[in-house]
Amino acid sequence: MNFSDYVIDKSDYEFFISLELDEKLLFIYDLICDQVYGTGSVEEFNSDTIENDVDKITSFVDKVQNKLHSIIESSINEKALVNMLIINNKIVLNSKSLNLIEDAVSELYIRGYLLSKIALTEEQSDLFHRQRYCRVYNIIGILPPITQN
Repeated sequence: MNFSDYVIDKSDYEFFISLELDEKLLFIYDLICDQVYGTGSVEEFNSDTIENDVDKITSFVDKVQNKLHSIIESSINEKALVNMLIINNKIVLNSKSLNLIEDAVSELYIRGYLLSKIALTEEQSDLFHRQRYCRVYNIIGILPPITQN
């Protein structure tokens, strides 16, 4: 991820620095995976302090990305028909067969999961796509399972 495109102002920087380590991790996750923050602030804040800490922040982001990559890599079992990983409110499905992914999604609907398919950005695809086919869904909600009587 290229952080030179991001604009940060003083309040954004102070907010990030004030976060606990696990909250920084969630912030970076939102930045990378959900793109919640867009390109950052409207006003650019130039500060020697920020310039000195850019390497630290970039290093931290790299560690987070590497950790996410390793978590996703470790979730893949080549013998499994469909690999499923749930991260927060997202379900990541990888498989060698698109039909098997669609069957898994149907099974999730039957079990009560309300899903919304996500169109992946290039960065998200690089992160999540581990087999021939990959689909990522937001979990909108979970209802009681559908029963057949």
